[in-house]
Amino acid sequence: MTTKKVTNHTTHAGTHEETVTSEGATTTTKHPPAKPHSTTVPVSAAPVAPAPGPGSVTVAEIQQFIAQLDAMTTLLGSSATPLSIEERRQQPKMKKGGEKQIPDVLNLADRYKVSIPGGGTAEARTALALALALQPLATRVAAMSSLVDDAILQANSTAWETTTTLYSMLVRLVKRFPALQGELQPMASFMARVHKDAPTNLRRAEATTLAKGRATRKATKAKAATTTSANSAPAVATAAPATPAAPSASGAVAPVQPSPAVAPANRSN
Repeated sequence: MTTKKVTNHTTHAGTHEETVTSEGATTTTKHPPAKPHSTTVPVSAAPVAPAPGPGSVTVAEIQQFIAQLDAMTTLLGSSATPLSIEERRQQPKMKKGGEKQIPDVLNLADRYKVSIPGGGTAEARTALALALALQPLATRVAAMSSLVDDAILQANSTAWETTTTLYSMLVRLVKRFPALQGELQPMASFMARVHKDAPTNLRRAEATTLAKGRATRKATKAKAATTTSANSAPAVATAAPATPAAPSASGAVAPVQPSPAVAPANRSN
């Protein structure tokens, strides 16, 4: 009959030893120490900018576009001088379709020797040619501006959607990692869509801020409605009370004639 004796013990270095003793033989097995469970927040690697997808524009290309636009503004010269609001208002506005009538009027003026001080037909023809040449450019610039606005909207939407999703996930980790709450404090009031999404110590302040904002907007609307109704209320004429008629000699009472309505006097004080 074979007898086995198993002895387990841990050394001062944390190594686990298992000794098996049988008849005539002793075997010792060493196991490395188990790694302790870590409760720290995992540190992520430095963020890496995503590679642009097919057809995406790079930051370097955008900088080149801006430089080209600056150069085009310089080439336009005095024609690209910005106007103030008052100067825009004072500019004579061309009637729709006027560019078709201008050449005929200018030709008649040249034929009959009609001129005006400060400007001639040659200058008017040059201005018309410039306007007609710039019109296709304005159309393309407007289309480009619309594309740029849409690109900005889509880029901001993508960044914001990712950020809000990650923020919501970080808020849920506060219970597991209490130190994270302090790091979320600077952004909690801005990022939280409702006060209950903020960390615990900011919920009361967030709720108070939202309540004050609602109360202020409600008071402003009520004040505006009161002012509007007061200004639109019509003036009401007040009628003087009727004077009772005295009985006649025959004992009959004459009918009471109402006094004319008297408008309230305006107080100067």
